[in-house]
Amino acid sequence: MRVNCKNTTVFILGHNGEQEAAFAQLKIWESAGTSVAFFVSTHMDLAAKQFSLLSILVVSTAALLVVVLRPERANSLKA
Repeated sequence: MRVNCKNTTVFILGHNGEQEAAFAQLKIWESAGTSVAFFVSTHMDLAAKQFSLLSILVVSTAALLVVVLRPERANSLKA
């Protein structure tokens, strides 16, 4: 439950307070990720799964930093 709340909070930060749009985007991407993981998992070996998980982790961490730092940078430019 805590992870879902954090994901929703990050999406709300990226959508400037539009909670409905943020939650809808979160559910779409969660469904897409689950579908891809389910259908591709039978065709991949362990090393390929580990590489894909690591690359998704790196990309999502970078995206989180962009979402979090973008409003801070905009506020510092206004001051």
